Amino acid sequence: MQYIVTNYRGVLVVGSSMFPALKHGDYCMIRLTQDVQRGDIVTVNFSEGHIVKRVVGLPGETVMVSGRNVYIKRDKGQLFPISEIYLPIDQNLGERKEYKVGADEVFILGDNRAHSHDSRAFGPIKISQIEGKMFVQLINLCF
Repeated sequence: MQYIVTNYRGVLVVGSSMFPALKHGDYCMIRLTQDVQRGDIVTVNFSEGHIVKRVVGLPGETVMVSGRNVYIKRDKGQLFPISEIYLPIDQNLGERKEYKVGADEVFILGDNRAHSHDSRAFGPIKISQIEGKMFVQLINLCF
């Protein structure tokens, strides 16, 4: 039983940056880990609290956002689109911009891209800032 108590934690979602996957008031369980993969929903520690976002860029990658799409740029300049079936169809990320992700960093975005303060604004985050990744969505506490 101690394993469950020490390796998992509840998180209340505040705001709409992860809509439609998560809504304001959703309560989620996270597994305390920094071992994350593309597509994982993570909680990130900042001095003013924590935020909930999705990992889209991994260490050492170059991420390009353009219009509705996110691409990974390979060594020879080829662009590979990320499949993001969880996004609403009407998302637009704006003008084309590239971000280099360091060896100890990841690039995070909110699913509700038009209403998300994420790596497009503050750049890639250190992996050490990741508190954990979402394990299960439990209930919405805002009735």
